[in-house]
Amino acid sequence: MKNKMVKSACRIVAAAVALSPALRRSFAFQMPAQPHHFLSPSLVVRDGGILKLDQGFSTALRSASLPPDGERAGLGSRRRQSRFNKEPKQPEEPKKDTKFSKDSHFYTGAIGIGTYSWGDRRDGFFYGDYPSNAMERSQMSCGAFNEQDIEEAFTCLEEAGLPMFDARELYPCEDFLGEMVAHWKKRQLKLQSGVKQVRPFIATSYQARLFGRGLLDVRGGRRAVLRALEHSLEALQATRVDLYQVTKPGPLYWGGEKAIFEAVAQAKRMRLLDHVGVIGYLTEEDLRRAKDVAKQHGINLRSNSFELSLANPAAALLDGTVAACEKLGIMPLANRPLAGGLAAGTYTMMDPSGGRSRKPRYTFPDLEPLYPVHKALREQAGKYTEKLGRRVNTAQVSINWVRAQGVIPVVGVKTGAQAKDMVDAAAWDLEAEDVQELSRVALDTYSKRRKITELIAKARR
Repeated sequence: MKNKMVKSACRIVAAAVALSPALRRSFAFQMPAQPHHFLSPSLVVRDGGILKLDQGFSTALRSASLPPDGERAGLGSRRRQSRFNKEPKQPEEPKKDTKFSKDSHFYTGAIGIGTYSWGDRRDGFFYGDYPSNAMERSQMSCGAFNEQDIEEAFTCLEEAGLPMFDARELYPCEDFLGEMVAHWKKRQLKLQSGVKQVRPFIATSYQARLFGRGLLDVRGGRRAVLRALEHSLEALQATRVDLYQVTKPGPLYWGGEKAIFEAVAQAKRMRLLDHVGVIGYLTEEDLRRAKDVAKQHGINLRSNSFELSLANPAAALLDGTVAACEKLGIMPLANRPLAGGLAAGTYTMMDPSGGRSRKPRYTFPDLEPLYPVHKALREQAGKYTEKLGRRVNTAQVSINWVRAQGVIPVVGVKTGAQAKDMVDAAAWDLEAEDVQELSRVALDTYSKRRKITELIAKARR
């Protein structure tokens, strides 16, 4: 009987302490440093079918569960806390005045770099060094590359002032890009103080689809976005990304665009990202809707990424996607600006294998419709080689046609040689009449719509 009375008295005292901070401070014991869980089922109320915390009760509970201010520093968390369960940190020190700082709004370079193939064995990546034996080296595919090639490309682009690196979640490229940025940070520590270096501008994405990293990763609502962003930040070895891009959600994605932008707005408030963009919005109607939904959550939509190349010029010359971006004040980014080699002169009727030792991806009939584009590229490359007094290849011409449309091309780069090509391409521009001629040839070729569309779909595989 006596024990029951003692237990009842303890419960009454504990309840009084939890409700009164002043009374709590008068006791010697301390409450836990963190609430049990910020989404405990007993602390949520329904609002339009969505579970969320009652704000007043949540605030009171958090304040009651924390010890006095002077005693908080010595307490550690009893469990590993997700960065999304923490309160936003205090503002960091102002960044150095570079064109990539927050004050300058957005990336303004001529070319962005796609890292999607980094670490992908299907695209020629291999671990280790190149074989020392000449015979073994000759048997390797000409598209083979390793981590040393990636590091050479990264260093070349960074030193040349083209430091925008675009990754994609669900690919191994995030891990490799994170390693490159970590190595870059170590190199900066060895430089003399006062030496001004432009930091990498890192972009990654969220794939708004039903399944993410396997059948167990069913996606939907806000939480899926935050989990994916946390995973990307861990892979990139970063505390924030410069540009976070979200794909257009399908009809099965629970919550749709509203849920996605709610999550992105929360991540932005927590200083986990700087800018927000979208991927695959091709019409002005869709783009305007996304911009309005983002604005409702306090987000300024900065970019829209879509396919654009001389092999697939519809976004610039037919569909009006580029014009819609300009009208709405959104930066257009072109992914696959070389169409997997179809718009670079890599795969031609004379070389369907693209110089690779494996079975050709395309056949002579496949590439015949693109012959006028490849011929025009060779002619322009010869013209500018003579004009500039240095070698200009067809890939550089193709990239500069995309730039002439007012779009930043995001080019896949795997080696130091490819990086040097992009640096050279950014140093010159096509003349207006050459842009018009290439546009005319591309549009005439694309008019054979069915054949070209099938070929581009084949290039994606």
